[in-house]
Amino acid sequence: MRILKEWVIVLKEYERNALFRFLGVYLCSSILILGVIAFLVFSVQKTQIYENIHNQMMLKGSQIAQMIISRQMNGESELDEKFLQNLQEEHWQFSLFDSQKKRLYGELHFIKMEQKFFVKNGVAYYLDMGAFGHLGVEWILISKDFSYEIYSLLYSIGIIALACLIVLICCGFILGKMFLKPIRDGITYLDHFIKDVTHELNTPISALIMSVNSLKTGVSENKISRIQKACRRIHFLYSNLTFLFLGEVREVRENIDFVGLLKARLEMFEEHYKEKNISLEVESVQKLMINADCEALTRLIDNLLSNAIKYNFPNGRILISLTPKSLKIKNTGNPIPQHLIPSLKQRYVRNSSKGYGIGLDIVSKVAHSYDWEICIYTQNHLNVFEIVF
Repeated sequence: MRILKEWVIVLKEYERNALFRFLGVYLCSSILILGVIAFLVFSVQKTQIYENIHNQMMLKGSQIAQMIISRQMNGESELDEKFLQNLQEEHWQFSLFDSQKKRLYGELHFIKMEQKFFVKNGVAYYLDMGAFGHLGVEWILISKDFSYEIYSLLYSIGIIALACLIVLICCGFILGKMFLKPIRDGITYLDHFIKDVTHELNTPISALIMSVNSLKTGVSENKISRIQKACRRIHFLYSNLTFLFLGEVREVRENIDFVGLLKARLEMFEEHYKEKNISLEVESVQKLMINADCEALTRLIDNLLSNAIKYNFPNGRILISLTPKSLKIKNTGNPIPQHLIPSLKQRYVRNSSKGYGIGLDIVSKVAHSYDWEICIYTQNHLNVFEIVF
């Protein structure tokens, strides 16, 4: 049942139109190819039938001629009706003619033929002269109706072609749904993303409105703090969205004090991790200079820190290790499922309902632009995000 549910896709109108167009092109091309193959098979088999009948008629003519010669050699002077009837077979006819083309036996009329063998309207004709005038027989005309063989061949090819067409229709429908599933998944991710961003913006905007309204009764440090927090939240979301959709990692680079930048970003997030009572441990080299774009590095650090806080437990821990070769950020929290790790760096993919699925996409984008490697794994009950320079 689970497998069947995964295959069921409720199609919207534009998706159905796309599927029907795909199936239309697919089926037309399939029918055309099947038609060409069926025609070629029919032509080959028909030629084979003609050759077999030709050989059979040559053998039949040779047998009749030998029997006529044998009867004359045995002293017989005329044809025996009973003897000739014994040579008749189903679907076969033959007639005997003298040198004047007068019919001596049979119901066939003499046919003037340019070749010994020809076919007309599903009937094959063969003219044999192997009797050499024995018992007055000069010509042996043989015919065979093989139209039933042609009809049988057409029927077989038609049944096989129909079965193949049904299989192709089923395959085309399955393939069409398989092609539509990633598109549907992408649309679903995008819908969730828009809803999450709307919700993410609604919270700080509501806080701003409430704080501004409360300013009428007086200004306090708590109110200013709430306004600053809401503004930082909006600015963080806006920076991520503009970097992801409008910005590219600039080719212009400068020497960045990575240690100083990391400290500055930690100070910026201090209120956030203290709000959840998360302890922070930092092990860092004294100095590390990296030639890169400052805005890109800021986005990378901010999103790694945001994830470490967002997906952490209250009273949890964050461990940061910076060496000349890598940056590691470890945090407590629910372990990341192993099957989800390869897709976490894709846009809109999330580990839970928290966030909106673009943070690690930004991290991956920055890391890729500098040929850095991003590793995600769990170690000692901690989720680890490592950037290898």
